[in-house]
Amino acid sequence: MKRKILTTLSVLTLIGLVFVSNKFSAKSFGNSYRLFENRLINADKAGQDGGRGGGNATRYNVTTLVLISKPAAETKIPRTPAGVPKIIHFVYRDANVLAPYREALQTCVTKNPDWQVVLWTDQAIKAFMQKHFSSHMKVFESFPHKIQRSDAIRYLILYKYGGLYMDLDMTCHAPLLPSLAPHSCFLDSERRHQTQFLHGRQYSAMNSAMGCTPGHPFFRQVIRFVFRPSTAKRNFLFPVSIFSTTGPEMLTKQFDLWKRDAANPTVVMLNETYFSPKINPRSGIYGRCKSMAPRLQRHSGGLSPSQRVCLQLQQMGFEKSDELFITNRTVAIHQFTHLGYHKQRMPTFDAYKEFPRLITYEQLESSQLL
Repeated sequence: MKRKILTTLSVLTLIGLVFVSNKFSAKSFGNSYRLFENRLINADKAGQDGGRGGGNATRYNVTTLVLISKPAAETKIPRTPAGVPKIIHFVYRDANVLAPYREALQTCVTKNPDWQVVLWTDQAIKAFMQKHFSSHMKVFESFPHKIQRSDAIRYLILYKYGGLYMDLDMTCHAPLLPSLAPHSCFLDSERRHQTQFLHGRQYSAMNSAMGCTPGHPFFRQVIRFVFRPSTAKRNFLFPVSIFSTTGPEMLTKQFDLWKRDAANPTVVMLNETYFSPKINPRSGIYGRCKSMAPRLQRHSGGLSPSQRVCLQLQQMGFEKSDELFITNRTVAIHQFTHLGYHKQRMPTFDAYKEFPRLITYEQLESSQLL
């Protein structure tokens, strides 16, 4: 009886300390109390079961108290003013990352010291899906192209955790804040000249950089479309099937559909100055425009849409135009490296060893950071 009274007094003393300390939130107080309440109940039961283990069950030492009462402030990832968790998500097949992608990790980790940076490997993605999206596994594994799976997983990650997803060929140009501070859900957009030349439309979303609050209904809409069984069966010529089923064309159509309902929460398509100020050098746009440059000035009155784009680029100095779209709002620059699309032999580095600040999916899940 005396031991039980002493134990109860110890618990009440701890609760009083937790309550008055400004280091602990109401949530951590509640969690600490419930843990102690459960342990006290278990101790009483152990004491009643013929004394089996009862003697040790009610001895709470200082170490136990400290572990259970960890401040909530140490376990929460901060958010931007608009509510986006400060997490940068990168996706790669394993920890041995191709050397040209080192700059992306280096610049983004260095310029954003208060952001968590997660590297998602194939193994982590499988564990993540089995735990949180097991019903989507069949469609995910049936995508005929690896890039489709790469596209699809980024929507699931943002829906579950929020934060910012970026391709590994994005180099950070400046801190993400304050440029991204006002936006609770946003998409990158392709350089307008590239969109107009290649696709004949005024804008195109890019899934190379996207950010959002967790559980946003826009990404729920995207996921519902992407993970329809019929989507995985659309195995057209590469890359048409990718663009229209999981990639930029699909995302643009979902964005347009979302905008039709004024009651929907705001989703912003950022202009190209934020993430994609450059034209993809592999697109061949500059070369094709230069070849027709002599004709453009002579026939400026009756030009096709693509020719008008070429005339604009010529007036801006072709490749020099890339620099004009790098502004004080630019946070990253899409380099269009796309090394993962090809089986190239080149040096690699262990990303976790070289950048100790990187965390794994397992750490994200187990650390209760969210």
